[in-house]
Amino acid sequence: MTKRELIDQIRMLNPTARSEFLADFEEQDLRAYLQQLRELARERSWRLERAEMEPALVA
Repeated sequence: MTKRELIDQIRMLNPTARSEFLADFEEQDLRAYLQQLRELARERSWRLERAEMEPALVA
């Protein structure tokens, strides 16, 4: 994946990250950051799925 592609993928997961800011980083750092964003997205998705599966508490 090129540096531009990494930045585009990062911005899809974190639209507040400015391209100009991300361009200052090395590709390996961008890859690591993208991996972290993907893991967080997976974790959020897993939590939402689990919350939907759990029965609601009724008082």
